[in-house]
Amino acid sequence: AIYPWGDHPDAGAGWCNAANPTVAGTSPRRSAFGFHDGYPFTSPVGKFKPNAFGLYDMIGNVWEWTPDWFDKGLYWSHEWRANRYDPTGPSAGSHKAVKGGSWQDGPDQCRSAARRPQAPLSRLNTLGFRIAITLPCTGPPSATRPLP
Repeated sequence: AIYPWGDHPDAGAGWCNAANPTVAGTSPRRSAFGFHDGYPFTSPVGKFKPNAFGLYDMIGNVWEWTPDWFDKGLYWSHEWRANRYDPTGPSAGSHKAVKGGSWQDGPDQCRSAARRPQAPLSRLNTLGFRIAITLPCTGPPSATRPLP
């Protein structure tokens, strides 16, 4: 599926904070989802449904910084797509890769597979980061708590 909720963008009500019908047409390049998410800008964390892994806010709200350098050609290469476990970008570059779209982006950008270049010193209200830590696993693994 293209999105955590399936392949149709307008079935995503309740799943993400993204561009809604009020921004459609404000720019010739602007696209929008067909639902209102209730937030004109960023939203508080955890206000939308989690994905299949139990992770919240992976689509929309703010573009998330990644540790990878951006290389547009790389994302279409067979080599990168074949390494599905933990694909990484090139070892150096001028722009970092950000992913997931933001509150002002439409269906084409609000996907976990979407990547965009961003200068490393950029500071925008559409950029953010996710703090990730590894917790000890107690009990049997599940879809939301895999083996460490």
